[in-house]
Amino acid sequence: MMRRRLLWSALVTLGLLGLLEGGARLLPESVNGRLELVQDLDGSHSMVASEQVPGWDIRPPSGTMGTRSFAVNSWRMRGPEHPAQKGEGVERIILVGDSALLGWLLDWEETMGAVLERRREERFPGVDVQVGSCAAPGHSTVQSIAKLEHHCLAFQPDVVIIGNLNSDGTQWTMSDRERFRVPAWAAASRVLRELALYRSARNLLLRQSVRRQRAQAIPQAGSLSSSSTARTRVPPEEYRENLGRLIQMSREAGALPVLLVPPMQARIEGHPPPGGWPPYWDIMREVAAEEEVLLADGDSLFQATGHRERLLQTPVHPNAAGARKLGELLDQTLSADAP
Repeated sequence: MMRRRLLWSALVTLGLLGLLEGGARLLPESVNGRLELVQDLDGSHSMVASEQVPGWDIRPPSGTMGTRSFAVNSWRMRGPEHPAQKGEGVERIILVGDSALLGWLLDWEETMGAVLERRREERFPGVDVQVGSCAAPGHSTVQSIAKLEHHCLAFQPDVVIIGNLNSDGTQWTMSDRERFRVPAWAAASRVLRELALYRSARNLLLRQSVRRQRAQAIPQAGSLSSSSTARTRVPPEEYRENLGRLIQMSREAGALPVLLVPPMQARIEGHPPPGGWPPYWDIMREVAAEEEVLLADGDSLFQATGHRERLLQTPVHPNAAGARKLGELLDQTLSADAP
C-alpha cells in the first residue's frame, strides 16, 4: 500500500512538473529566454546580466558611454570584428580589466589597445596585429576570470594583458566571492538550461539580483574610503590568487601573459588614504616576479610624468594622452625595450 502511494505521489508530481514546464514554454522570450537580460546602467552603456559572466558585461553588438558609442565583436570584446579563424602572419592581443582598459569615454582609436596595435604594426611591417579589449566597467578579477574563460580565449590570443586592480580594491556590501554565489550566476547544467521552467526561475533571480545590485552603489573607483559596513570586493590574498589564475589561463591557452599596473590620480599626487595604500600595487609587482611574467608599470610611469602632464580624465581613467602613453609602454614591454 505504501509503495503504491509513493508511486502515485511521484506520478502526480511529475505530471504537475510537466504541466508547469509546458506552461513555461508558452511564456514570452522575455520571461523564459536563453539570452542575457539587458540592463541600461545610468542611461549610458548597454550591459547584460548573464549566467556566464557574473554581474554584468558589455552587450554585443554595440554600447554607449556618454555621447560615445563603441562596437562589441563576436568575442564580447570592444574593438573591430575579426575573422573567426586566425590566419598566417597575425598577432592577436587582448586586454583584460575594467573600464580603464575598455577605454572609458575614448574613441577606439584613442584607446591604449589601438595605440598598441598601431605601434606593433609599425615595429613589425607585414604583421597583422589584431587587438580587442576583454574588459567591462567595474569588472574585478573575479569577473575577468569568467569573461576570459567563456568568451575571450576563443579569440586565440598570442598576448593577454591583465590590468585588473582598481575595481578589486573598491567597496561593496559584500565581497565579490559572496556576491556572485547567487544561484542565478552559477553555470547550470545543459539539461537544466533546456528547461523553460528553470530558465524562467533563473531570469527572475537575475532580475532581482541586478535590481538589488543597482540599488547598492559602489564608491567611485579610486576612492579608497571605507565604511564600517563595506567589504573590499576582492581581498588582497584572493586578488593574488586571481592574478595567478589569469596568468595560468593565459599560458594554458598558449598566450604570453603581461601584467599592467594601472595608474591612479591620488598616487600621482602623493595623497595616500588614512592608513596608507592598500597592497594591491605591490601584490601585482610581486606576482609578476614570482610568475616571471612581463610587467608594464603604468603606476610608476604616471607618478614620474603625471605631475607635469594631465594624463587622467577621472581618478582612474586615462584620457587620450594617458592612453597613448600606456599603449607605448605596453609596446616597449612586449618588445623587451622598456626603460
